[in-house]
Amino acid sequence: MGFKYAVGQAVAYKPANGPISLCTIVKQIPKEDDQLDFRYRIKNQQGSFVRNVSEHDLTATDKPENLYSFVARLHRTGHH
Repeated sequence: MGFKYAVGQAVAYKPANGPISLCTIVKQIPKEDDQLDFRYRIKNQQGSFVRNVSEHDLTATDKPENLYSFVARLHRTGHH
């Protein structure tokens, strides 16, 4: 069985402890000997991260970007 998602495809990424975000597949990562799940490099549509994820954390989507939550980066002011 091969990769489920193609490079350039839009996917919804659901991390274990966070909101769903809209991402794009940027690379299919070759499977290693003991690896059970395919892995991909994805890029957040807002450009805030690129990371490697397992196929089971992804879902194919054609929904518009505005339906996904966006977590703004925390900006510290130096005041407590």
